[in-house]
Amino acid sequence: MLLTVNGARSNRELAELVKALMDWCTEGGYGDLDEVLAQAARRFHITVSDQQRYQVFAAVANALPAGSGHTQDPIADVSAWVAARLPYEPHALYGLLMTSWMDLCAQAEAEATRENEARERGERDPIAEAIRQLTLTGRYYVVAHSGRGKPVLSEAVIGLGLAASAIAELIIAGWIAVEIRTHRFIPPDPTVAAIPGDGETAGPTKPSRAAESVLEDLRARAIPLRDQLTVVAAGVEELVRTELHEAGIINPESRGMLRERVYYAPVQRGLAKAIRALVGGALYSDPIASADAVLAELAIATGLDAKQSGGWDRLGSMNRGDALAKTRRADTAAQLKLLVDLTAAEVDAVVISPGT
Repeated sequence: MLLTVNGARSNRELAELVKALMDWCTEGGYGDLDEVLAQAARRFHITVSDQQRYQVFAAVANALPAGSGHTQDPIADVSAWVAARLPYEPHALYGLLMTSWMDLCAQAEAEATRENEARERGERDPIAEAIRQLTLTGRYYVVAHSGRGKPVLSEAVIGLGLAASAIAELIIAGWIAVEIRTHRFIPPDPTVAAIPGDGETAGPTKPSRAAESVLEDLRARAIPLRDQLTVVAAGVEELVRTELHEAGIINPESRGMLRERVYYAPVQRGLAKAIRALVGGALYSDPIASADAVLAELAIATGLDAKQSGGWDRLGSMNRGDALAKTRRADTAAQLKLLVDLTAAEVDAVVISPGT
């Protein structure tokens, strides 16, 4: 493996290279890591790029004892540490390489274990693995389409649902905040930003790329939230579709004989049903994760509960706001409730006047 790596090295490959440096250091007695690296490269007939050289020094620098005066330059740190111990400690570099090699082996083993566990999870339950990758916008997109990728709501309504989902992701993450009185965005209060372990377990905690894409536009436009919704809704579906396609969640399928159309169907059959079942089960919990609560609320606000009923039957007996009332953070719940209410109002306007 040492002879075939041309780019950045993994921890396992770095461990092999550091082991080769240890062997050469023992034979040659060199005290300078750069010289040892150069000699080993010549011995194995490989070219060590600047990137690889930096990786080696960074790995070795991580093995420096505490209190060794770490800086932002691992090359300088390692060189200074070894130079300070020569010629009185001729094996100083060897000992440092040994520690680094053991650390790298441990990291490589841990990474291999995590990869195996992830692969086994995916093999056992690919639908569960797909759901774990989905943020709120991704989940709304999937449940707003049939199992074959056909939309179950109008394009305008799905756009509003996705726009609200993207904004909700940013609110839940603490990246933006909405003033209830004026309906305008304000800088979030850092004391009430998303708190790890507060029940936000419904999918990834980091906002989706689609949500990040609209963040700067939200901050730049000094307009009320309802107006923001209509602007974001115009282009957000394409952003979400692209993100899901690149993640391998959905794939394009061409259908139709006289008029061919392209639909993006979930790779895993039954994904939408599984999401509805997951959210439906969450509705019986107390507290409810904010992302689950928002998806349930948006299903009511956009009429999804009537189009896709299987799995979340309990929505029929709920009023808007019931799910959000069971989340842990009242300040965030109030902002999300406002977002859902304004989305419902905009959906009603679209349905009543579809041509406007």
